[in-house]
Amino acid sequence: MDVIVEEATGVSLTYAQELLEREFKSTVSWKNVDLTIEERTKVPDINPWGIGTLIDFDLHMVREWVWVIRTAEAIKDSALLICGSAHLFSVAEKFHYVGFDVETHSYFDKKDEDRIKNPGV
Repeated sequence: MDVIVEEATGVSLTYAQELLEREFKSTVSWKNVDLTIEERTKVPDINPWGIGTLIDFDLHMVREWVWVIRTAEAIKDSALLICGSAHLFSVAEKFHYVGFDVETHSYFDKKDEDRIKNPGV
């Protein structure tokens, strides 16, 4: 993998950035592929405050296509996209649609780490 891309607008430092800085600074780059705060104001959103359970499907799709385009521009060989679980299958489908080989993984907090270390438990 040569680049880690993230849905990370508004986040000052992600765990991936911190890890890259410490461990892989010279071999793997990092990029936020999400819409900037300014770009997001230009896309209609039926729930601009993000309060409650309502998700704007049109905004959701626009953001994912932006991620695909920005990742395609940043990638040399392979990439890791880190995003929320609500995007897992729909963004994977978009990458697959434009010709990328896609492998999906879903992690939930420390519970997955424990299950990976002790699969029989």
